[in-house]
Amino acid sequence: MTMVSTGQTLNVSAGQTSNGVIVLSGGTLTVLSGGTTTAAVVSSGAVENVSSGALASGSIVLSGGSQYGNGTIIGEV
Repeated sequence: MTMVSTGQTLNVSAGQTSNGVIVLSGGTLTVLSGGTTTAAVVSSGAVENVSSGALASGSIVLSGGSQYGNGTIIGEV
């Protein structure tokens, strides 16, 4: 399990897949074009940024968390 802490950014690049990343308050998960993330948990005060050409599937965005971008977002909870 990967955790992204305050002040940290995890970039998921083209051809990479991340599963079950937990993004804590003040952390950022960025899915770049060609990258995929599944079942990420975005805590209050955290951000998931889904770039154009990227895929985010099954993300759990808790109250106060943010998910945005021009990529494909499927099954956000």
